[in-house]
Amino acid sequence: MHLFTLDDLIEYLYHETYPEKTAAIQDALQSDLKLREKYESVLAIYKRLKSIPFFSPEKKTVNAVLAYAISK
Repeated sequence: MHLFTLDDLIEYLYHETYPEKTAAIQDALQSDLKLREKYESVLAIYKRLKSIPFFSPEKKTVNAVLAYAISK
């Protein structure tokens, strides 16, 4: 039995795993209750993060930062 890390679960959540690893994680999630609970916790955090509104800085702020960076 393969032991999957938190990083593995995050990669799986973001669809960044190879097909073989995806299949292995899916199999493990079916049979390993602790892994499934850990994945569900990661998924809940992911959903909460996605619900936070994203605010962009004002264009003049971006331009000021770029002007400063160019001047250095």
